[in-house]
Amino acid sequence: MSRSSIGITTVLAICLAAFFYWTTVLRHNQTWNPESSNTAQLEPAEMTIHTSHFTPEILLSAPRRGSATPDPTGKRAVYTVSTYSFESHKKTSEIRLLDISSGQSLLITDEGNTSEPNWLEGDLLWLKEGKKGATELIVGNEAGKGDHYVAGTVKGAISNVKLKTLGPGKVAIVVSGKAKPDGKLFNEALEPKKLTTARLYDSTIVRHWDQYVTENKNAYWYGMLEKSHGRWSLSSLTNALKGTKLESPMPPFGGKDHFDISASGLAFVSKDPDLNPAFNTKCYLYYLPVEDFARPSTTRLHRIQVNGLEGAASSPTFSPDGRSVAFLQMKQNGYESDKNRIILVSHIDESPSSTELLGSKDGAGLWDRSPSAVRWSVDGMMLLVQADEHGNEILFKLDLPDAPDVASASLPQPLTGSGAVSDVQPLQNGSNELFVSGSNLIDSSIYSIIDPSNPAKTKLVSSSSRNGLSFGLSEDQISDLWFKGSGDYKVHALVVRPSNFSSENKYPLAYLIHGGPQGAWTRSWSTRWNPAIFAEQGYIVVLPNPTGSTGYGQAFVDAIQGSWGGLPYEDLVHGWEFIKDNLSYVDTNRAVALGASYGGYVMNWFQGHPVSKRFKALVCHDGVFSMANQMSSDEQYFPNHDLGGPYWKARETWEKWNPARYTGNWSTPMLVIHSERDYRLPISEGLAMFNVLQERGIESSTHVQEIKINNKPPKTPSTAALPPRKIDHPQKNVHHHHHPPTAQRGQEEEKGPRRLHHLRTPLCPLLSVTTAAPHPAFPPTILHYHLLTEPQLNELAHFYHQSTPTAHSVCYPMPVVHRWKVPDDALALALDAITTQAQAGIEAKRRRFGRFLGLRGCESPGLLPGVWRDEEAERRAMEVWVAGEMRRREARDLDLARRKGCW
Repeated sequence: MSRSSIGITTVLAICLAAFFYWTTVLRHNQTWNPESSNTAQLEPAEMTIHTSHFTPEILLSAPRRGSATPDPTGKRAVYTVSTYSFESHKKTSEIRLLDISSGQSLLITDEGNTSEPNWLEGDLLWLKEGKKGATELIVGNEAGKGDHYVAGTVKGAISNVKLKTLGPGKVAIVVSGKAKPDGKLFNEALEPKKLTTARLYDSTIVRHWDQYVTENKNAYWYGMLEKSHGRWSLSSLTNALKGTKLESPMPPFGGKDHFDISASGLAFVSKDPDLNPAFNTKCYLYYLPVEDFARPSTTRLHRIQVNGLEGAASSPTFSPDGRSVAFLQMKQNGYESDKNRIILVSHIDESPSSTELLGSKDGAGLWDRSPSAVRWSVDGMMLLVQADEHGNEILFKLDLPDAPDVASASLPQPLTGSGAVSDVQPLQNGSNELFVSGSNLIDSSIYSIIDPSNPAKTKLVSSSSRNGLSFGLSEDQISDLWFKGSGDYKVHALVVRPSNFSSENKYPLAYLIHGGPQGAWTRSWSTRWNPAIFAEQGYIVVLPNPTGSTGYGQAFVDAIQGSWGGLPYEDLVHGWEFIKDNLSYVDTNRAVALGASYGGYVMNWFQGHPVSKRFKALVCHDGVFSMANQMSSDEQYFPNHDLGGPYWKARETWEKWNPARYTGNWSTPMLVIHSERDYRLPISEGLAMFNVLQERGIESSTHVQEIKINNKPPKTPSTAALPPRKIDHPQKNVHHHHHPPTAQRGQEEEKGPRRLHHLRTPLCPLLSVTTAAPHPAFPPTILHYHLLTEPQLNELAHFYHQSTPTAHSVCYPMPVVHRWKVPDDALALALDAITTQAQAGIEAKRRRFGRFLGLRGCESPGLLPGVWRDEEAERRAMEVWVAGEMRRREARDLDLARRKGCW
């Protein structure tokens, strides 16, 4: 799918940061990093973050670069950068131009709501959100904003721009946008106001991913950009799918990978319109000849059927001459993680014929990998293929056979090694050199140049974080391990260590389980589940790829069918045992496990089985609680395939792997994170987990987030990172439910950012007057202060001489030396401080410690103003008593020493 759950990064970062306070903690192989001997590494201008400690706030506020597209000369590349500010609580977007030879960048525009820059001959074309839901096509260059102009305005939201030069001053354009049932472009801003929120459906899918399905469907719109008197102008756009019942790009994730454009037409993939999309994945390749992009086509749409292939399809790409199309298609209908086959369609504009490249007589194929993307080389002699390979997302080249209808016998050859390739573009016209965008576990964006004829001499163009240096990360933190699985096979895992790692120390374990389940942890950057965030909190992070994971052969992927809680669970248990027996620097007595989507299912499966006792806490993010509730999910073909059929036909398998059957065994503390807009895993799953945990008296928290889906930048920031903290007793029965009453919701949303900004306020570390060092549990922010547990408050009071009075107690800026309990006099407190301090409530202790730090608003609730005067008088009296008591003790010690003849 992959069936990973909704990733609202700000929500996840807040929840995971809070989780670090809730668990008991202390406080190599190479990555894909092309080197260049003749290109200086210059940091792009937009990367301004430099830190020695990588935190969630750094992760979310660091500039995020998109993939870059070179110009026809190969000298410049254009890309986008978005940055979130915790000061303004806004996201800014830029379009920048990269000088490929120097690595330096130039700002083209920082106007808001701009996106998708493309080369338009020597100029640049990009999209900008206009008024009343319209989209403007802006043309400009590096000369400055004064030379930017509007080439055309489309009365609706469009995206996924693709261009094809037809001749001097003539460029064909295809975009995607929602079409109404009558074929016209949908514009929500111009629609009449609805007087009811009711919806009527007579077939599924009702909800898909994060939104309700409507009558408006994705479609392609083509037109012409023409240059006259030095300026470009856009023709009217034509709906290519009008009257076809087809929808493409296919929701929820389809984009540019679902279509391509040539000088003579449009190729795209779409589901079979005669089959219900909730129960089927069957797709076809379609080809629409277009004689004149400025006018509606009069030719009919062609459907290409590949014999023996009935599954999903993606990644259509035209050959350089426009006469052939390569694309990917699966064999089985209803199996979204089936192996992708590389299909070559020849003579698509005349009498098309299709051939499966790398096919075999047994149907398995010659290459045991499932590619995710394919495109042609500039000379048309090879295909460039992206696929997972042992925890990496690698770029391969596949040489094409001389005869177009002959299956290739040569296997794809890797062009990259460790890391993750996200996009590939030709470096320049007439050259097979490639401009590659990618990332790895320590670097969010890498631009490189690769020559397929000599991939060993890959040249680095730009690294957004200087190979992790700007984040305080390094390649030395990453390594691989392989351990024996539940059968006769090895299981691979990635390991991420803290940047200050020492093999002499012991570190807690964070065991991260990926979603899918047909997915994998790879050496790629992520702003959702970023392993370095956990590692920099002091964890050893292990990322296992158990049975069902991609990149280790299709048989390994298929083996999870009918075994959700079987083989993968056993692999994960073996992995934990391997860590315990072989990684001496890991303290498995302080281990936590975390997972989302299928990984969340694993957390619930862990809870009901013995392995849960090996973890101090579990984190379930949008996970499966009850298998039967998967019948309320969106894409029903997924559980039907993985569990052997619909519930009424395969009930035994559905129930066999149902975590809810084992709730009687649940006992491990758990944090539950769930989104209301994850329609793949409805909110009832998260609420059910929390209810079970609470009723069983298990230490637990939940974060339920209502998410607004729109095209505007998020208004709610993440909290700053929380450093490692030892917590002996997590607070019980905390349920954060973010659903204020309707009348108050607007006010609450406005208060949210201000509250989070307040919670991020840093606190100056307070040093002990005897050790000249802060206590390890001293809260660095207001949020940390509110998360302090009672044992921590007791330790802090004792450390700063506030629970047991000494002469040092009055040496702090705001000495408190107050009663943890209310005694009759200060002397009684001093003599019995250790035994009485535990009798005060946690909130009273928190207020007193806050007063000690100088925080406002720490008065006890319900106290009259006069009480403060009494407490101030008591404080002064306590200072006098402490000074006198210390003089008496010194005199007593001196007398005792003299009597023992010490002098």
